[in-house]
Amino acid sequence: ADVLNRVRNGLDLHEHELGVLESLIRQFRGPLLDGLLALKPCWHSGTIAIEDLAAVRLIAYPPFVSAAPSRLLKDLAVAIEHHVPVDGGGVNRNALSMSEAFDMARMRGVPILVATTTSDPCYLVEGATRCTAMLLARRAGHILSDTAMPILIGITPQLPAWIWY
Repeated sequence: ADVLNRVRNGLDLHEHELGVLESLIRQFRGPLLDGLLALKPCWHSGTIAIEDLAAVRLIAYPPFVSAAPSRLLKDLAVAIEHHVPVDGGGVNRNALSMSEAFDMARMRGVPILVATTTSDPCYLVEGATRCTAMLLARRAGHILSDTAMPILIGITPQLPAWIWY
């Protein structure tokens, strides 16, 4: 719980805390993350402005790619606004519902992004529904564009070898 609180508050994690966090993540997202973690990313905690989420890229998950061929999160939000069903429509329902009354204080966990370097585009590994909801809430004027939220980002030059890249 202490590790999750540190991540939620945007605090840097110590080496042993990163190991605890990795174990927790693997319990829930093993099939998605095992190949990524094998690339040994260097993890950092930080923040991102809601407006900057628009340029975040989506992983190569077929339902996301089908709805937003550009693989940009902003285009997934637009697809949801236009009622393009994403992954059977569950993502649509959840993102739209969350966007109507988005409360940063009630957000559980933090989005996880990865990139090859700190200056390259980021890919959203975990948190697509909530990040899409934030963009939709921003587009509706419910969240200020400069609102920052905590994130966890992994940097690895080997990222193009990941199956979801």
